[in-house]
Amino acid sequence: MRQAERALERLERVEKPFEPWRLQLSLTPRSRSGDVVVRAGPFRDIASLGDFERAVGGIAGVQEAYVRSFAGDRALLELRLAGELDLVGELRRALAWELRVVDSGPGELEIGLGS
Repeated sequence: MRQAERALERLERVEKPFEPWRLQLSLTPRSRSGDVVVRAGPFRDIASLGDFERAVGGIAGVQEAYVRSFAGDRALLELRLAGELDLVGELRRALAWELRVVDSGPGELEIGLGS
């Protein structure tokens, strides 16, 4: 007990109380370029995935768009962009579906589609 009391006496007194830091995650749209992997869904059938692929491929600035895989109701697409592009904004304009960003990182985007 005495040893603990002496250790406490040696500690510095802090003038300013601890202020916790806040982690902030932003999924705001940003410009992308080059190759981008897009995870998207749900799709009700292969025809709706085909409609999605054609709509994405028709966006100005998308050089190439193809479905790499389709399992369950989710698809993985690879896009090649010609230059800087607000991909999320362009997807929202091009698609008939409601779109929400689920996750976003360098070279990848995950979106959820609604009706």
